[in-house]
Amino acid sequence: MQLDDPFPLEELPVRIRQTILEEFEGRRPSIREVASLPDTHWLQLPHIGPRVLALMRELTRGARRKARLPSLAGMTDGELQAEFDRLNDQRRAVDTQLKEVKAEMRLRSETKR
Repeated sequence: MQLDDPFPLEELPVRIRQTILEEFEGRRPSIREVASLPDTHWLQLPHIGPRVLALMRELTRGARRKARLPSLAGMTDGELQAEFDRLNDQRRAVDTQLKEVKAEMRLRSETKR
């Protein structure tokens, strides 16, 4: 599946398919189009709750992985928070290492005097 392929509506219950088709004025959207709409938008539509949204995101996530396009816009709120937390933890670890290296450099420069 590629991002510009049609979204796999057949994977969803009929009432959800109809909601998605109505959102796109009767035409079948691409995976990219479905992935680009934020969770808050989808959750305002009839018949789309957290479970259905999770299923929709799983369908779009598979295509994003295959296309190797990590899209922040296509991430769920939870995924985006997890990515933020992961990167923030890495940043803290690097900050700690930098402080240790800086302290060692300062210590060495003082002993050379």
